[in-house]
Amino acid sequence: MTQENLDFSERSVHLETVYPHEPEHVWDALTDPEALKQWLLPNTFRPRLGHRFHFSHRTPNGKRKNVDCQVVELDAPRRLAYTWRMDAEDAPTLVTWTLEPVEGGTRVCLEHIGPAVATSSLNISNLSAGGFGLSLRDSLEGLRRICKSHGIGRSNYVLVSGA
Repeated sequence: MTQENLDFSERSVHLETVYPHEPEHVWDALTDPEALKQWLLPNTFRPRLGHRFHFSHRTPNGKRKNVDCQVVELDAPRRLAYTWRMDAEDAPTLVTWTLEPVEGGTRVCLEHIGPAVATSSLNISNLSAGGFGLSLRDSLEGLRRICKSHGIGRSNYVLVSGA
């Protein structure tokens, strides 16, 4: 599966932050399964193009559930993209992390895009309502914390655009 043959609408949330450290260090926090477990969710991630993996989480009623994913773009240490499917009957969404060297560190861009209508609790059409945007901000905050524990300092994130 490649990014080109996935059908995504213009619905998206785009967040940016700057971490005061080299892109390679931030890349490690994005692609190491143990680091991902600490700041995001337990997972079976491996940084290999085409790799199918899942993130595990618990639903509000305590049931364990997986988010099925596949790495569709991998350009270390600049860009990582993977599909994100909450339920088998849902169309996949796309999560893209872009790292850009800037003076004094790395600009981290997180974008989550997908179909205008999804049937799962992760409804891409509700992104502009703020709920999922807040979850994405939580992800950046978690990444900030794990990077800080590995030597990366403070960051400020900003919501750049939303549908």
